[in-house]
Amino acid sequence: MDGGANWSFHEPITTVVSGGTIQGIGFLNENLGWMGGFDDILFETTNGGANWIYQPNTVESFNRFWRMNEATMFCGGE
Repeated sequence: MDGGANWSFHEPITTVVSGGTIQGIGFLNENLGWMGGFDDILFETTNGGANWIYQPNTVESFNRFWRMNEATMFCGGE
């Protein structure tokens, strides 16, 4: 809500994959964001991080997120 200056704890993120670690997080706006890391871990939130939904993918290690403008977000991985 304030550009990441303050963070609050919500429900724990549990993975549905066998391993991996969360390494990066990025938000396009105050509601829409992604969190990813090693292996095929990629989660999406549409409510500001209150809940995260696992997004199965075929690429590993989405762990870098770049907000280009209010409509474009890039993420990098392996």
